[in-house]
Amino acid sequence: MQKWGYSLKRFTALMIQKFQIILGKWQTCWRGVDVLKDPLDLVVVQQLLWELKLRTVIEFGTYKGGSALWTADMLKMFGCKSRVISVDIDLSLLDPEAKKSPDVEFIEGDIMQVEKLFPEEFLKPGDYICVEDTNPIVPAVVGQGLIKELGYVAFGPQKLNELKSFLIGRSQRYLVDQRYTDFF
Repeated sequence: MQKWGYSLKRFTALMIQKFQIILGKWQTCWRGVDVLKDPLDLVVVQQLLWELKLRTVIEFGTYKGGSALWTADMLKMFGCKSRVISVDIDLSLLDPEAKKSPDVEFIEGDIMQVEKLFPEEFLKPGDYICVEDTNPIVPAVVGQGLIKELGYVAFGPQKLNELKSFLIGRSQRYLVDQRYTDFF
């Protein structure tokens, strides 16, 4: 019985710690602009940027622009001649500090119609990475109880399931780099 009590205390402590990390995500900023990334994401992404030294990063989901600004600054610090493009359906929340950055291009548009946002030659395979950073909570907030009627799932493994569906039949062309997904 004593061993079970210790395990429960340890589990509770770990859950509290994980919850604190999740809450901290909402407080992260870069140059005064909200980033909305937890410390684990920041470490993994900066290492990925350093190792790949990409010429182009396309970010889907802008919010205030802090993540795109941080990404551009990281690449510049690493000596990369890169460009960062951040796409969102609504750029009204874009912070002036991010907006004035010459290293980030912000595009207003629907990522569900990405072919309308970029010329065909831009979408060919190349030296770029796409970062999906859209807000999975928006349907829950906008739906206000009508989530199921609108066809959304409020919580759950929706993005993971979408990724798995995308990879079906494409497993020879796309791979999941487990070094980064299982980093922590």
